[in-house]
This record gives sequence, structure tokens and C-alpha cells, in this order.
Amino acid sequence: MNPNQPQQDSEAPLQTLDLDNLENLFGGRQTLPSLSDIRTATLNALRTTNTNLREENNRLATYVAELDNKNHDLTVKVLELETANLRLEFQTQILKQLLDDLQEKFEAREKKLQDFEELQKKLQDLEAREKKLQDLEEREKKLQDFEELQKRIQDLEAREKKNQDFEEFQKKIENFAKFHKRFEKFEEFQQTIDKENNDLKEPTPQTKSNLTKFKLSNRDVEKPLKDDFGKYLIVIN
Repeated sequence: MNPNQPQQDSEAPLQTLDLDNLENLFGGRQTLPSLSDIRTATLNALRTTNTNLREENNRLATYVAELDNKNHDLTVKVLELETANLRLEFQTQILKQLLDDLQEKFEAREKKLQDFEELQKKLQDLEAREKKLQDLEEREKKLQDFEELQKRIQDLEAREKKNQDFEEFQKKIENFAKFHKRFEKFEEFQQTIDKENNDLKEPTPQTKSNLTKFKLSNRDVEKPLKDDFGKYLIVIN
């Protein structure tokens, strides 16, 4: 509806000139009114109509002013809504950018977390390898200690063997000394025999028997003593 188009008010309709009203005013048609009365009645009717038109015009002007105010209010509200819409769109863009930044940061943190877990796993593997290496070094050290101990035991056994050989050699030296002493006695005995032989050209049977017994009793002493003495010299060297 056009606000500038005049509207008729149902409560105050426009009044028109009606002859029936004139008859009511001036009585029946039996007596015709004068021109002056007709003019006066017409002017009064026109004045009433003009007054009604002015009131209708004022009412329409008031209505148009109210419509203008409402239109202005609506325009202001539309501008406010457009401003709010622009603000909301701007905030939406900001939130979208923040969301993208947060997504990038989250992905970066996720990547760092994965890298940290991989590094932690590598560190655990290195620690396990280091532990195995330490165990191997300890076993190697124990093996070296065992070999050194075994070598010491072998040295002690060799030294014990040398001591035993030395004791045996010493016993044989003592036996040799005994043999040497017997040999000296044998030489004395031989000299005695030689002297007796000089006195007696041939030895008596008793002398031969004593000499044979002496040789038989000492025949196993001289040869082993020489062999053992050579072995002892080899061990000592």
C-alpha cells in the first residue's frame, strides 16, 4: 500500500451535498427555499466537508509521519543487522583462522610427540645395547680374570712341579752323594784289592765275591742319576 495515497476513514466519511438533507433542513417541497437559504446551506455543507477533509489530511499526514518513523527505525535496524552480520562474518573469519592455526599447532605438537616417542624408543634401545655391552665387558673381564687365574694356577703348578722335580733331584743328589761315598769306599776297597793283588798275584775267591756283590748293589744308581740331572737342568732353564 502506498503511504502517500489518501485513504478514506470509515469513522469520518466524506460528506456530499444531498437534496434530501436540504428538504429536511428547509421542510417539504411545498415551499421552495430562497436562493439565500440554499447558498447558506451549501456553504455550511461545504465548510463541514472542508473541515472533514482537513482532518482526514491531518490524519493521513500523521500516518505518513508514523510510517516514515517506522521506515527509519526499520532502516536503522537493517543497518544494525548488516553491521552485526559483517561483525559476525569478520569474527567467523577470525575464528576460522584461529582454528586453522590451532590445527597447525596441534599437528606440529603431534609430530613432536611422535618424534619424542621415536627418540625415547631409540634411547631405550641404546640403553639396552649399552647394558648388553656392559654385560659383555663384565664377562670379558671375568674371562680375563679367569684366564689370569688359570695362568697363575698353571704357573703355580709348574712351580710346584719344579719344586717336586727339585726335591726329587735333591734326593737323587743325596743318593749320588751316598753313591759317591760308596764309590770312595769302593776306591779304597779297590786300592786294598790292588794292594792285596800286589801282595797276591791273583785275588782270592772271597775278594772276587765281595767285588761282584758291590758292583751288583750299585749298578742302578749311576745311570739314572745322570739322566735325572740332565732333566733337571732342562726344567730349570
